[in-house]
Amino acid sequence: MTQNMLDLRYVVDNLAEVRASIGRRSAKDAALLDPISALAKRRLALIQQQQAKAAERNSASKEMSRLDKSSADFAQR
Repeated sequence: MTQNMLDLRYVVDNLAEVRASIGRRSAKDAALLDPISALAKRRLALIQQQQAKAAERNSASKEMSRLDKSSADFAQR
């Protein structure tokens, strides 16, 4: 019996297709994809959260660059 390794990116991007294909062979094996689906959703949420924080940081940095460096507003931030 040969085992073929699937590319993780392909599996995540085409989960429904991969699940259907594997499900035709074994429903038990198709169920093994559930953790991958959950992890992919969690990863996407974390990436979006990180990007939002980076945008917030960049906005604050840009705002601080416009302030007078000796002002009280600059010292507070």
